[in-house]
Amino acid sequence: AADARVRPRLRRGELEGGGEWFMNECGEWCIFGLPYPLVTLAIDNFTGNAIPSIWAAGDEGEENIPVVLPRWSSRDLERGIINALIQGGADINGEDGMAGGRQPICAAISGANEAAVDILIQHNVSLRGMMVMELPFTDDYGSPVSADVETSLMSIYRRLIRLDSTLATEQLDGANMAHRAAYCEGGCYSQAFIDDYMNLLVANGVDIIAEEENSGTPLREAAIWASSCVAHYLCRQPLAVNEISRDNTGHHECTILSDAADIHVYEEMDGLDVLEEPPEPQDRVIPGRQLTVRVLLRAGAAPSIAR
Repeated sequence: AADARVRPRLRRGELEGGGEWFMNECGEWCIFGLPYPLVTLAIDNFTGNAIPSIWAAGDEGEENIPVVLPRWSSRDLERGIINALIQGGADINGEDGMAGGRQPICAAISGANEAAVDILIQHNVSLRGMMVMELPFTDDYGSPVSADVETSLMSIYRRLIRLDSTLATEQLDGANMAHRAAYCEGGCYSQAFIDDYMNLLVANGVDIIAEEENSGTPLREAAIWASSCVAHYLCRQPLAVNEISRDNTGHHECTILSDAADIHVYEEMDGLDVLEEPPEPQDRVIPGRQLTVRVLLRAGAAPSIAR
């Protein structure tokens, strides 16, 4: 019988001459690809792949790339496959140091797959330590996520909070969920969705003015990554708005407004695990930066302090 515990590895292209070991962007030594539990690969993505849930390892020095898998012919078939894998001993927690959101619950959330989330919860999937309340990264700046996907995501987040409200306050390398939202939004979500999502985080203990060691507060993170909706939300909060005109000399001697306007800010953030080049074509990044700058100016940032 087939072993439901195997973990297929995904990578771009073919191995030549056996290949050489290299470290991928998740800090893992890799040659044969990124390992996935079978349950993760069985979970459908209902976002039209606007939000990737499966990734393959790129070649050495390259980023991981999103993978589009075919969907099951019916929800009932998907449910049957997932349950059969779990009953056969498949890993539903992605343990043993698995990184990069490849756990089944992370794939179900990124894929806006409420039915898969339900199945995993019924099987007592681990939720702690998975950053399950994190806003999914779209990998495509400015490409909008549909309203139906946003509705499914909010339904999932509210269910997770009902199960364990402390999931909202988990952190990744010192960054809380508000920092991560500022990094991941990328102009892809609606303002209404971001408002609802951020309100849910705040209501469950997330600090929207917390200082992260390298990038500062969530508002500064939103400026750096041109996440205008998160910036707009934060600029309407009394605690966060006070930071708009504050000098950030403790980080890299720029104000939030200057960060929002700087197309080269990605390259200047020494010590951060960021891309050396802006992540998307300039024709989408620049309008996003312009919108973020306008948000900050309307909230009171003065052009004279952008230095």
